[in-house]
Amino acid sequence: MNTGVFNGVIRRHELKFHRPVQCIICLLYFNEFPLRHMFERKCSGPSSYREDIGRNLKGCEKLPLVAFNTIEYELSGIVPTNLRCVQKYLLDICTAISSGVGSSI
Repeated sequence: MNTGVFNGVIRRHELKFHRPVQCIICLLYFNEFPLRHMFERKCSGPSSYREDIGRNLKGCEKLPLVAFNTIEYELSGIVPTNLRCVQKYLLDICTAISSGVGSSI
């Protein structure tokens, strides 16, 4: 079972990191929920949007990149072959922001 006070996944991570991680999960929801209403108030399907922001995001990956200032950072120890598809995509986005080159996205 993934949950549990003594042997759940969250508890195992807390023991490994020697700190509570439950608050991190709560912060993720804290960041997501206040903005959710801006994207989709009522779900009408996996790719149909009713709100303006959601409609404008549809097909955004096909838009040309605009000039932007890069944000320098270093991600050490990440092996792309160990990542899932969505995680690789996020890594590509982070790399593009750092390098200023978006051809990998």
